[in-house]
Amino acid sequence: MADVPNPNEVTIDDSRYSRQQYVLGEEAMKKMAVSSVFVSGLGGTGVEVAKNVALAGVRLLQVNDHRVADHFHLGAQYYVRPSEVGSNLAKVSAPRLAELNPYTKVQCSELDLATADLSVLNQFRCVVVCDCDEATAVRVNEHCHARNIPFLWAVQRGLFCAGFADFGSKFTVHDRNGEPVSETLVGSMRAENPLVIECLEHHRHGLESGDTVTFREVSGPELNGRQFEVTVLSPFSFSVPYDGTQGERYREGRGIVEEVKLPQERSYRTLAEQLRAPETLMVDLFKFEAPAQLHLAFRALHAFVAAHQRLPEPWCAADADAVLALASDCNQALESPLDEVPVRVVRALANTARASVVPLSGFLGGFMAQEVLKALSGKFSPLSGFLYLDAMELLPPADADCAAKQTRYDSQLVTFGAEVTARLRAQRLFVVGSGAIGCELLKNFALMGVSTEGEGEIVITDDDIIELSNLNRQFLFREPDVGKHKSECAARAVKQMNEAVRVRALQNRIEPKTVDVFSDAFFCSRDVIVNALDSVPARLYVDQRCVANHRPLLESGTMGAKGHVQVIIPFKTENYGSQRDPEAGGIPFCTLKSFPFKYEHCVQWARALAFEKYFVSLPQQYHKFFFETADVAQQLDGPGVRELKPHVIHRMLRRKPESFADCVQLARFKWERYFNHAPRHLLNAFPADHTLPDGKPFWSSPKRRPTPLEFNVADDDCLNFVIAFANLWAFVWGLPKNEDRAEIAKMAEAVTPPEFVSKKKKIETDESKSATAAAQEQEKSLSDEFIAKVVTELKPVLGKAAPVNVVDFEKDDDTNFHIDYIHAVASLRARVYELPCVDRRETKKIAGNIIPAIATTTAAVSALVALELVKLAAGLEDLENYKNLFLNLALPAMQLSEPGAVTKEKVVGDVYCTVWDRWEVSAGPNPTLQDVIDDLEEKHNVEVDAVFCDGKTLFMSLMPSHRRRLKQPLKQLLKLDDDVKSVDLFCAFVDPDADDDEDDEDEEEEDSAEGAGPSVRVIFE
Repeated sequence: MADVPNPNEVTIDDSRYSRQQYVLGEEAMKKMAVSSVFVSGLGGTGVEVAKNVALAGVRLLQVNDHRVADHFHLGAQYYVRPSEVGSNLAKVSAPRLAELNPYTKVQCSELDLATADLSVLNQFRCVVVCDCDEATAVRVNEHCHARNIPFLWAVQRGLFCAGFADFGSKFTVHDRNGEPVSETLVGSMRAENPLVIECLEHHRHGLESGDTVTFREVSGPELNGRQFEVTVLSPFSFSVPYDGTQGERYREGRGIVEEVKLPQERSYRTLAEQLRAPETLMVDLFKFEAPAQLHLAFRALHAFVAAHQRLPEPWCAADADAVLALASDCNQALESPLDEVPVRVVRALANTARASVVPLSGFLGGFMAQEVLKALSGKFSPLSGFLYLDAMELLPPADADCAAKQTRYDSQLVTFGAEVTARLRAQRLFVVGSGAIGCELLKNFALMGVSTEGEGEIVITDDDIIELSNLNRQFLFREPDVGKHKSECAARAVKQMNEAVRVRALQNRIEPKTVDVFSDAFFCSRDVIVNALDSVPARLYVDQRCVANHRPLLESGTMGAKGHVQVIIPFKTENYGSQRDPEAGGIPFCTLKSFPFKYEHCVQWARALAFEKYFVSLPQQYHKFFFETADVAQQLDGPGVRELKPHVIHRMLRRKPESFADCVQLARFKWERYFNHAPRHLLNAFPADHTLPDGKPFWSSPKRRPTPLEFNVADDDCLNFVIAFANLWAFVWGLPKNEDRAEIAKMAEAVTPPEFVSKKKKIETDESKSATAAAQEQEKSLSDEFIAKVVTELKPVLGKAAPVNVVDFEKDDDTNFHIDYIHAVASLRARVYELPCVDRRETKKIAGNIIPAIATTTAAVSALVALELVKLAAGLEDLENYKNLFLNLALPAMQLSEPGAVTKEKVVGDVYCTVWDRWEVSAGPNPTLQDVIDDLEEKHNVEVDAVFCDGKTLFMSLMPSHRRRLKQPLKQLLKLDDDVKSVDLFCAFVDPDADDDEDDEDEEEEDSAEGAGPSVRVIFE
């Protein structure tokens, strides 16, 4: 292998790779940055592998193919244009791949691996061959296995795809799952053999049997610093091989268990061995026999290629018969032959093998690209053996027109048929978001010919602009696009892939404020809505609009190596909002303020209190007071004076700097208050020997006793705090920044902070009390005399106040001091509480709530979204034909399942409805409320008890005053314009058959006599 740079000498460009680095880690990124990869076979799968590997940032990528492009390649090879049919696939693709990443050198070769001297592969850290025949794959694999070079084989044919991995006889996995290291607080220890550790109440350990842990801060047993293999007993307890009956017993108070990720040595079998006795990844439990059937079908196909030196012709009965005949021989060659040859599967593979379609090539390319990154870095668990996936649900009927027509859609015509292809070309889609998933979806749709004919149109909206960090995974964008709108650039890029695609790019955020843009009529004009969002509230809003307008929704998302796809079909499936993960419990205010026990708590305190309060909240209140409040002088003398927060404004004015030195002085005062005075106040209130009423030590887990710090200008954390605070405060008041560390250090040393004065300060220990409640209590404690004094001092400056700037938090700008300040605060606070510190990058992730992201997962997930779109366009009726997805490329694990069916909920009596149901009322151009109620009661056998609209009560039967509203026209009652076509109401109903004489207890035990029905749409016509 050629000499390569030392990974330790590599610097990773955080501005480009930050999101990927949160997935893989710095060590893995450095290994990749010095690695070289060989990808052969630049069809749809190969180009997808190459694209994702280039984006990941390898040092050298060599793409190889001795073939030329044909019309079938155009179905999935997005770097080949129709005018380039007949050109070498690698030569066409290489320059376009090179545009993706300036850190990756792309080379091109035209070797035929069936005959070439394979010693040329020895220089590479990983070899990938795509869409080649079995004999060539075995030849290359034998060469690589003998040299311990990880080898990957990927094949996509029509409705099917297959992937294989052999990482050699000796491969080291450094992190099998990529999950954060588990850290648990010890609650108690049972003195048994083996020793049983019980977690602190409500704290799960998150471990698995066989995991390794170490201990720190344990008093009693000699556990600290030692490593043990655990046996899980429950989610809250586990045992370790330590005799707890001997030696000292555990003393309550402290103790932390931390997972240790140890390297694992693994060995893999060769392709030749796996072909005879395959190990396969189960991806769909509803197709339990599919992996074995597909393995046999692919073996038969490769046997045909070996015999005829070509693939079967599309839908050629003779060729399909020949493949089927070979399948019987291949079956007998297996160590565990199938009971019978899967005739339908073998014929389907033979009939469509000539085609390459992007939903399957895109998935396989994303999946196998992640295997490449595992090979280079040792991060995550490699695939062991084979991966198979099929889309047999889309097999065209026997009488379908599946003939190729020498067009860019030949692969699709052969695979899905002419009718489905035509339906795809006329689709009207609404794609919400053009980030990582949005880019991949648009690429897939363009290659599939979506929205290229008739009334077909893709509307895409995204209000975001392109940033440098997007380029690592949003592959439609280039560096000249930075600062431009994502939706416009994405639309322009896919037009280059297929000039016939019709894309209309918008820059509107989808939310209630833009309902005039994305109206009900707009939603109803779309065949399918496709989400490409990273915000749960936005997803829920789109979901609500789809439910209201009966539109199918394809929902997807990723987080690092994990991804999901959910298919939502009106009246058939549950909607996105039907299943919600339980919300994570918030961190109690008292924990953040005084009792942090994790570094994350320190970051949250730094962001929410130290940063937001001084540089966002205070300037906002100041600006509102002086520049937005009408008649402020009059209000200062009024009864609502406290609502103006004059004491806050007064404090801001007192701290107004005249020079940068004043900013440094305030920064130095704040340092003293945060990291010296505050801990001392806490220790005064709760000394080291303080006990709780039950006699337990106050300072026991999870509480950690603080240690006051002493300011030292030579301490980087101390000086970084002063520099960042001073510059942020200078920005607020419009003063120029100062980044001269030596000058600021001298200024800080010249400051004499106030001496500590012991005060009786209330320390909040109630975990149920919120920050808002605590602030309200503090506001109430201010005397009227104090407020009056502050008002007196404020009045002379009214109309003379200087303007201020409000800091707008931006995590990705390394020059604005935002993350610098938060990291300095969090690091110092962690030192106060003797917590392990982390680097700036991890602080940025926590403070910015950054979602880890990598192109491989995005590609795989987006491709399967495209596959589900084909099913919707095909009009498949049975729910079992559609597939939801959960994917974890780190393990790797994949689960395809039938979407959850919609459930019926009881309204009243024998009246039921689903979330998709909507009762419509057409009672004239301007019906009264009584007209609407009469219509509902007559059609649905219900008794209306109450009517609501947009959260407002229009009518309640128990309110006598509401009865006069019944005769009012609905438009008048709701103050609607004459041109409004409809309005949605919500009603509560009483069962007319309910027994009014039942006592209250019986009513509670029986089915409720009152219920809520579906939404009611009143149509004015």
